[in-house]
Amino acid sequence: QLLRKFAQRIGTNPAETWRRFQGLIVPPVFERVWQENANTEDWLNWAQQQDMVEYLPKQVLALSDTFTMAHGLELRVPYLDTDLVHWAEQLPVEFRLQSGPKWLLKELLTQLDGKKYAQRRKEGFGLPLGRWIQTGEADDWLSFLNRNDLVLWEHLDPATPRQWVKAQQAGKADFAQEIWNVVTVANWLEQH
Repeated sequence: QLLRKFAQRIGTNPAETWRRFQGLIVPPVFERVWQENANTEDWLNWAQQQDMVEYLPKQVLALSDTFTMAHGLELRVPYLDTDLVHWAEQLPVEFRLQSGPKWLLKELLTQLDGKKYAQRRKEGFGLPLGRWIQTGEADDWLSFLNRNDLVLWEHLDPATPRQWVKAQQAGKADFAQEIWNVVTVANWLEQH
């Protein structure tokens, strides 16, 4: 049902699509404010200002900060640099919407000899766990799996994950994701 709501909010008009998505997270009073500003020629600046004042600090950044700090991490947001934001606000609306999302970043990257990065598919920022296992940097973390008293071993034969670790250490296979999953579940079972 949530996916259906998400799909229904996508439209060809960027202003209307933005309004529909904001309606998912902002109280109904937002509708009145939208109606007062939707017909202005400067709707994109208005919408971006609302994102900067309301959505980013009260939703995205607040949650991100809470989650990262809970794990001793500090989140960086380079695209919210004050000078960069002020510069981007000065760009004409037509220019910002010219060729789809992130087109300006991709164009700048291409001009700086980064075309292969500008055209590649999106990917997450995964840990280099496979490399860490191969180089021994994850040995302390992996030693957890050598314990014979883990609750996990009541449900799973320890031989398989231990074989994965040996194959990963030898560079014969990539089981990093599987090893991560096993260690995560094993830790969770020990704590609960």
